[in-house]
Amino acid sequence: MARVKELLASHGYVLTRRERPVSPTTDHQVTYLAHLPAQQSDAAAPAGDPR
Repeated sequence: MARVKELLASHGYVLTRRERPVSPTTDHQVTYLAHLPAQQSDAAAPAGDPR
């Protein structure tokens, strides 16, 4: 798992541990979520980005 965390972090992802499943029927095996952090500046968004 350490290698997966390292690889995701090297690409800018943040790994967070799930507190509880969103849906007990489909998400019962999800332990971690990987996501990109929100950008702090709109200047970094490409032109036409609908944020």
